[in-house]
Amino acid sequence: MLRVLYWLARTREAVEPNLRGLFSGKLTFSEFQQNVVEELRRPALYTKVFSGDAMSPTINEGIPPGQAGEKVVIRRLISPSERTVFLDDIVVCRDPTDDRRNYVRRVIAMPGEEMISDDPRDIPFCIPAGHCWVVRDNDKAMDAADSRKFGPLSFDLIHGRVLYSIRSPTNFTRIVNSKNAMRRDHIILAVEQSLLGDL
Repeated sequence: MLRVLYWLARTREAVEPNLRGLFSGKLTFSEFQQNVVEELRRPALYTKVFSGDAMSPTINEGIPPGQAGEKVVIRRLISPSERTVFLDDIVVCRDPTDDRRNYVRRVIAMPGEEMISDDPRDIPFCIPAGHCWVVRDNDKAMDAADSRKFGPLSFDLIHGRVLYSIRSPTNFTRIVNSKNAMRRDHIILAVEQSLLGDL
């Protein structure tokens, strides 16, 4: 039953964004089919090493700057939006000012939410549609870029959600995301965890 739920979730995620392309005329039916099949062939999980202390203590706690950080397990998000990214999720995102840089950050505000600063000189504003507000967990990492530096982040720049941080095969931690994300990711994690091999 778990595998059936897994394939239903994966198929829905592969079909939905491609259906929009098909109905808008950007994709032919043949391209639609090819995109869905290619997406289903790719695993939903992958690993990547992130360095720096911007997300400490959640990730890289106690690892000195400049040293290799923890490996994280990431769930790819094919078409990130308000339906797939939730408040308090830990996400991997591309820097909107530099395509070569990726960050791990926490989502703290969603479209339509009003942002009010502690500084009375800052003018309150609402997060625009299709965007969210992401921040680092470690306020001492002042040089680490987040929405306070680059503004609201487009959902299109989000690659995935972090599920685990791994220091070694015997020292790893499940990342606590929103309840919606934890529920959705549970099925994917249960089926694909064995595919990750030696973490």
